[in-house]
Amino acid sequence: MSTRQHDRTSLDRRTLIGVAAATPAIRLPAAPLNHAVEVGNTWLAIDGEARRLMARWSKLESAVCRKVGWTSLTDSQRAATSFGAEMNRIDEQLAILFDRREEELAKLAGVEAQDLAGVATKLAVAFRLVKDEDSRTGNLIGGALSDVRALALR
Repeated sequence: MSTRQHDRTSLDRRTLIGVAAATPAIRLPAAPLNHAVEVGNTWLAIDGEARRLMARWSKLESAVCRKVGWTSLTDSQRAATSFGAEMNRIDEQLAILFDRREEELAKLAGVEAQDLAGVATKLAVAFRLVKDEDSRTGNLIGGALSDVRALALR
């Protein structure tokens, strides 16, 4: 006997075909396109990756300053270190991410939110843009974002 016959959770091919044939096709209405959410979430993902890379770059910079005397090295000496090579790769990745982030932000500015989810996503982007620069504005936007999320749950 095969192991499959002992496993009560597995379905054989005949059972699966029978169930599929007996199940009527159900048409679900298509979910409405929420472009603000899609674009906003793309921006947030790009920004999150950029922040992760910036944090890594910062850790490398701190380590290299302590260990290698980074400030006393020439550009070519810096590039020759393993730290320098990784920092250069991060710089290249960040340049691409920053360009993509700006493109998505321009798209988002031109998209009308269709529901509270779209408004919340736009507020989340606005919050991320200002929270590090302007704490008063960030607090206001963060509060509005919390309010919108609470309203959406009602």
